[in-house]
Amino acid sequence: GTKLDLRNDPSTLEQLTEKHQRPIAQSQGEYLARICSAKAYLECSSMLNFNIRNVFEQAIETYILHEQRYRNGI
Repeated sequence: GTKLDLRNDPSTLEQLTEKHQRPIAQSQGEYLARICSAKAYLECSSMLNFNIRNVFEQAIETYILHEQRYRNGI
């Protein structure tokens, strides 16, 4: 999930409310990741510099593992 900083932002919440929407909770993101068979679900905020490095590290690790399995015929 990106733009975590906007989850509690009053202006963003007002705009979403006008559209009869709301931000998703972390648990909802995790649930969607599970049903889509995603390798991971991470939340981040570039504005707050929160969890950005972890997102990239997880993406690289997932790619490397996929490549290793592909090359080994797994």
